[in-house]
Amino acid sequence: MAFCKKLAPDAYNFVPTTFNLPNSREQKRFEEYQKAHPSAIFIAKPDSGKAGAGITLFKELHSLPAAMMDGRPFTVQRYLDRPLLLNGYKFDLRCYVVAVGVDPVQAWVSDEGLARFCTQPYEAPKKSNYNNSMMHLTNYSINKNSDNYQSASSAKGSPNRGALSNSPSREANVTVQMKRDNSANKLRPPSNSGNRNLSVSPARKTEVKVKKR
Repeated sequence: MAFCKKLAPDAYNFVPTTFNLPNSREQKRFEEYQKAHPSAIFIAKPDSGKAGAGITLFKELHSLPAAMMDGRPFTVQRYLDRPLLLNGYKFDLRCYVVAVGVDPVQAWVSDEGLARFCTQPYEAPKKSNYNNSMMHLTNYSINKNSDNYQSASSAKGSPNRGALSNSPSREANVTVQMKRDNSANKLRPPSNSGNRNLSVSPARKTEVKVKKR
């Protein structure tokens, strides 16, 4: 990602500030950044791991669990504390792309995707909720254990097509048309979207033009 940001900084300016620890140079860079941004919250992610295990929010390095400070590599990023929300919940969207050429760049982008949701309403990070994974992380492996968990097949709509309901749901195979509400920093479904069932349509080919330097 560092290479991509160096190659095309404007295209990759959405990536949060990142530090790879433990590393003396990165440690110094982190401390300088932290001093310049005293109110910043960070998220730490072990390099080896899966299903959201070991991920935690923090403000000071010394507050991290001892297991993360045992010399094994981990990644630290500034936490985006004003995320885009859907009905008050954090979510992520997975888009599936098959690259078929590099000169010119060509790719097939699937019209179907995957939406994953937290199962607890989002609140701004504070010490009392740093470890509330079901509020901050959308991982299915974490949210499936929530009392609020609702599978795509049990949501309103056809069980074999999936639907996005108003209840928190860990994931749904859905294509949802939405409009941006900039004033509320939220995505809102159109008023006539109904159950917002999955629409099945073929992948579309996308050609990307790259400016050569």
